[in-house]
Amino acid sequence: MPRLLTSIILLFLTLIFGLFLLWPQYQKLKDLQIEIRTTENQIENQENYISHLIELSEKLKKYQLEISRINQALPSKPDLPSLFHFLQKVSSQNGLVFKGLGDFSIILPRKPEEMALLEEMPKIFPEFKEISLDFELSGSYSALKNFLSTLEKSARFILVEFLSFSIEKEEIPSFELKIKTFSY
Repeated sequence: MPRLLTSIILLFLTLIFGLFLLWPQYQKLKDLQIEIRTTENQIENQENYISHLIELSEKLKKYQLEISRINQALPSKPDLPSLFHFLQKVSSQNGLVFKGLGDFSIILPRKPEEMALLEEMPKIFPEFKEISLDFELSGSYSALKNFLSTLEKSARFILVEFLSFSIEKEEIPSFELKIKTFSY
């Protein structure tokens, strides 16, 4: 009988040992396996995302000409010297004399909450920087007409906001323009 009692006690101790020492380790192992599966799924999702980005990049390479046109129409930063150079070049190509540069301003994008407070008409591109520029030209009416046509056809997005002219006796007409362009 002592052998039977010893066997039962050893069996009981083994169960208690297994319950208190091995069971927590088993639970840790299960938790680690779940964490490994979760991490593998995250890695797989990231690999799918990266492969999708690579595919999109390859598709965008087909449209480099169009993207460069968009970048030219809406440059990434307000570049006043290049805008000034462009206006001088276009005016001289169309037979106008660039007499001078007036006021200019760069208006940064407004936050949506600021836009809601304003009572003025909404801006055309509220998320873009707005560049306003005043300048004066002189030349013939037909040269001005060609100049405006060239601005309209240019890749750069330019709005003519204001145009006035003055003609003195027997002098070449003088034109004042205010334009607006954008960058992001």
